[in-house]
Amino acid sequence: MIPIALRQEYEEQALQQLQGLISDCPTIREDAKIILEEFLIQQGLFNPSEIEENILPSFEKYLDLCGIRAKAKRELYKNAIKKLREYDLTLQFQDVIKDVMECGLEQPISSKLIKFLILHKVKSVSEVNYELREQYEQTIKMPRKNKLQYVKAMDCVKLQDIKRHESLHVIPKRPLEFKEQKLFLLYYPDYEIANSFYYTRDKHELVWDFSIEAPYILKKQIFHMLLYVINNEPAGNMRRERFLLPLKWLYEFCVDTGIEDIEQLELDQIEAFQNIVSEKVVKVDLSMQVVDNIRKRLFLDAEETNWRANVWYMERFHLPEERMNPSSPILRLRFYGITNKENRRLVQDYIQYQIGLTDRALSNIRHKYYFVLQFVKAIEESEKVVVNLTAEDMEEYFRGLDEEKLLPVTYNKKLACIHQFFMFLKIKGWISNIPFLVEYYMKETVPIHHERCVPEEIVKTILQNLNQFPMILRLMFLNLWCLGLRINEVCTLKGNAYFWNDNAAWVKVYQYKMRAEKAIPIPSVLYKVMRDYIKQNHIGPNEFIFKSAKGRAYHTGAFSKQMIKHLKEIGICCDEYAFKSHDYRHTVATFLYAHGASIQAARDYLGHENEQMTLQYLDYMPTKIRNANEEYFGVPENNLAASLKKGGYHGKPART
Repeated sequence: MIPIALRQEYEEQALQQLQGLISDCPTIREDAKIILEEFLIQQGLFNPSEIEENILPSFEKYLDLCGIRAKAKRELYKNAIKKLREYDLTLQFQDVIKDVMECGLEQPISSKLIKFLILHKVKSVSEVNYELREQYEQTIKMPRKNKLQYVKAMDCVKLQDIKRHESLHVIPKRPLEFKEQKLFLLYYPDYEIANSFYYTRDKHELVWDFSIEAPYILKKQIFHMLLYVINNEPAGNMRRERFLLPLKWLYEFCVDTGIEDIEQLELDQIEAFQNIVSEKVVKVDLSMQVVDNIRKRLFLDAEETNWRANVWYMERFHLPEERMNPSSPILRLRFYGITNKENRRLVQDYIQYQIGLTDRALSNIRHKYYFVLQFVKAIEESEKVVVNLTAEDMEEYFRGLDEEKLLPVTYNKKLACIHQFFMFLKIKGWISNIPFLVEYYMKETVPIHHERCVPEEIVKTILQNLNQFPMILRLMFLNLWCLGLRINEVCTLKGNAYFWNDNAAWVKVYQYKMRAEKAIPIPSVLYKVMRDYIKQNHIGPNEFIFKSAKGRAYHTGAFSKQMIKHLKEIGICCDEYAFKSHDYRHTVATFLYAHGASIQAARDYLGHENEQMTLQYLDYMPTKIRNANEEYFGVPENNLAASLKKGGYHGKPART
């Protein structure tokens, strides 16, 4: 029970508010105000919003009691009730009415919108959402063209409110929090983003329903990618066709097929999604990029590294430059080719160890990853699990490996990588013994020399036509031809690489393969050309000299493609000569040795770890041996046939 005193106080306040409201209403005559106030007090109605249409009969009787018979005056007083209600609503909804009127809409359109908002008790435009927009659209019984004008009016009012709200808040914007409800991009709480969707024809594309029954993880993943796209990708058809539409299709596909986690997408699921996409668009590859894009975003943005994700993106690990060659970066490692979940987990743990606990170059880790991956996929053809493999299983696998006719060197590398994988499993305690003896399967290797020197006439033709090449290709080629650098070393040369010391020109090179820096003497002409280029292009000491369009180190693959393209244009890249950048390294090595440099000097210049590797680069060696033989046996006393006739040996008299 409400205390009497409190109730009386409440009624007095309500009465004062009613009297003030009637007194302030500009559209009601003074005599009507007196009649209306007396009637409402008698009825105990102090809140105009509680006045209903069914009160009119009671008001008619009250007018009779007051002796008011004139029809015109009675209508005037009855209209006063309506005007009071309208005035009360105007005061209650003055903010939303003001917002609508400020948009400068045509009168019929603004009136209908205001009426709808008041009917649904919307006192602030900030309360307008997609559900309300749908309801408003359904109330408009007009041809489609006219209906769009009325619905667009609501959109304009909403956008204006978002813009005004932003101008009033100077604090940094917070990321939109995920909620299991519909998200309408046209009403996104960022004016620039929301306004970028205003001219989207099919507004249903802008509706993202996170209220549907679907895995919570999946919805959050889609939401995360959606926010990334609209906040980072420029507005336009590319954003729509490359990101938003494919992302919506992926969301629908995952919901329909019961996929819970996009980072666990399997190959067959990706292929099934691709079939759906192929029915929607012609540029299937463009739309399918969404799978890689969302997996990358989720992997990079996670608070903790998801080592169980089916694809790892190397950017996450922020590896130092010496472990990750900028000219040929390894972007990702995929594990969904391994179908058995236990096998996949073992390989992931092994690669996690390689990345996190060793300092190996990423190219070296990928090398191991490929060999182990091939091994695991091979044993999975017989539905085997790595930890259960026996000596017989391994014997069967190695027999199959023999049938691949691999070179002994390649075979041994593969064998060593598999053995290292098993060593890791044993150390971790997942197996007790390695099921094969690596020494038993190791093959004997015999060095094979390949003639890879670039013919002189080819080099001469290239140099004569080098002025037809773009400047960046000219300079890169000159560094290959003059210095015999690896192509990745050329691509990653920096502004401080060329220097002068002890009256000689030098270049400082970082060898990613050897993970060591070296400095070698270079022709002074090359030094001058490169220093001029660096100065003209304002290249800083730690900037890459040769850059891609994105400002990164020039990609090795891009260099080869561009060289082949321009060589074809001048008619020297055909079946007889296939451009390979590494051939110029062989050419320089052979040139050095042929002109008197020792093998040790050639080794140091090339930056090899040992002389055996350098010997593989000396194409002049077989020719030098052949010429030495011909020179030796060309001397009559060294002629073997003459010696045999004399009964001697190597020109020496026969023993008696």
